[in-house]
Amino acid sequence: MSEGHSEHAPSGADSWMVCHGYINATRGLPDKTTIYAAEGTCAHTIHETCLLLGCDPDIFLGRKMSADGFDFEVKPEWIRALQPGIDRVREFAGKMFVEYRVDTTRWVGLDRKGRRQGGTLDTGIVGKKLIVIKDLKFGAGVPVSPKRNRQMMIYALGFWDNVARHLTDATNFLLIVDQPRCAGGGGEWECTLEELLEFGEEVKAAAEATRDPNAPRTASEKGCYFCPAAKTGCDEYDRFQLDIISQQFDDLDAELDDKPDLPRRLTPERRSYVVRHASMFTKWLQQLHTDCLADALAGDPTPGLKAVTGRKGDRRWIDPTVAEGFLLKRLSREKAFTSKLISAPQAENLLSTKDWGAAKKLITQDDGKPMLVPDTDEREAITPTADLFDDLDDVGETSDLLG
Repeated sequence: MSEGHSEHAPSGADSWMVCHGYINATRGLPDKTTIYAAEGTCAHTIHETCLLLGCDPDIFLGRKMSADGFDFEVKPEWIRALQPGIDRVREFAGKMFVEYRVDTTRWVGLDRKGRRQGGTLDTGIVGKKLIVIKDLKFGAGVPVSPKRNRQMMIYALGFWDNVARHLTDATNFLLIVDQPRCAGGGGEWECTLEELLEFGEEVKAAAEATRDPNAPRTASEKGCYFCPAAKTGCDEYDRFQLDIISQQFDDLDAELDDKPDLPRRLTPERRSYVVRHASMFTKWLQQLHTDCLADALAGDPTPGLKAVTGRKGDRRWIDPTVAEGFLLKRLSREKAFTSKLISAPQAENLLSTKDWGAAKKLITQDDGKPMLVPDTDEREAITPTADLFDDLDDVGETSDLLG
């Protein structure tokens, strides 16, 4: 039983629990594997091996790995990303289960072919007082939080039902998302068995709703982001995107309704709403562009648009070896070749862990630039400049800073 064979897989819970028509809409659509997913598969193999054998990931350094048609070489960057999460798992006492396939049929029911359903849990630990559920997310693009994470909570339910309840009386859970390469991603969240069982009733209701052949589609930021049906055409997805810059503004501007004299401008509420959804909105616009270009090339209507030949690509040697021989007959080696010192990130990928540790003394790094994140992000907000001056004013009232 694998995630790929379960229609109600935990990994797709943000989609099918919100959009009850998701399973019907995506059934039969190709599930394309990306290089990022393949990279994650290799990282999970290293993670699993280290936990099962008690070794550290540096034994994989330089090793060639393949997944889903993509080839990788394990670099120091991977080692440094994986080690802290592996160390964290080892801090917990209890019986460990790695890459354990949990059966979640109790909550999601059998699939349409009568098969049991579930998914593969990265790591589960059964302790006397605590049950730990850990999921490795190796991607660096979309931050994932453990707080009320549907996928993690379904894993926890299945792991408790299949394993933990037979080994312990513990009713406290710690859900860990290990996302070492994504700023703002990952973290830990505690919950109780009572909270999980209450959530389980939501899972049952959602899973049952998906079995309606006419189940409605409901768009959401998390649910639509990786949905293959969004690329093939989904009215709800399109409407959701348009709402971001149109209808939703009606609610955000409600306070202005009683003040007709105020100018209708892009309010702070409107700006924040658009920025929060910018990533998904940009992805939607890119898909619209792809569809329009395909229509233009096929001769289908694209009102106000047409396809033309764009700027030519960069010039390059057909055969670098032949070009090298040609140039060396006419130019000195110094003129035919260029060289420069590799960058610090390139050095990190090439040096051993020990040498990289020594090289850090030679490196400087600029402070991070301010960036916008949802207010639920755990990182501390930057103190506004005005507040800093207020603090200085308070100090000035009670002391003489100039002596």
